[in-house]
Amino acid sequence: MLALVSTVAVCFGLQLVLVGPEWGAIFAGMVPREATLKDPQAVLVAIGIVGATVMPHNLYLHSSIVQTRHVLNDAASRRGAVSLATADTVLTLTLALVVNTEILTVAASAFHATGHTDVTEIRDAYRLLELRIPCWQRRVITRALAALPAFGTIAWLGEGAIGPLLVLSQVVLSFQLPFATWP
Repeated sequence: MLALVSTVAVCFGLQLVLVGPEWGAIFAGMVPREATLKDPQAVLVAIGIVGATVMPHNLYLHSSIVQTRHVLNDAASRRGAVSLATADTVLTLTLALVVNTEILTVAASAFHATGHTDVTEIRDAYRLLELRIPCWQRRVITRALAALPAFGTIAWLGEGAIGPLLVLSQVVLSFQLPFATWP
């Protein structure tokens, strides 16, 4: 799970680089202002963001990690378990905060950069999908994303690694099947 969430964080981090947000405005926006605190809608959105960040990770992921930990019934072991649980919680919530911050920043920057500064509701977000990439650019990008790692791996491991790499890629695909079929 950590690998998947970390992958999401890295992908949104790359999107941040591509979108190029105004970092000064982002950090200024993280500081609560009195006017914002007096706006019930802004407070509601802020509480919703906290709930979206804390609840899924804390209730589902973290509780499972803590429940599987075996602890001896002495004070030192319990203190150690509490320390590890605290570290788990801080790590998962920090990562969730980073991902949610990246999502908000990418969305806001992408809308602003494309002239859609009036997008304030999720129902208006379809406007970002109206952007079109020329067909030839899309083909070059998708082919490069598919081919460059393969060429790089073959250059690094040699031509004799093609067969074992193909089998390994199929094994990795088989591990992904439950994520595709279960939902």
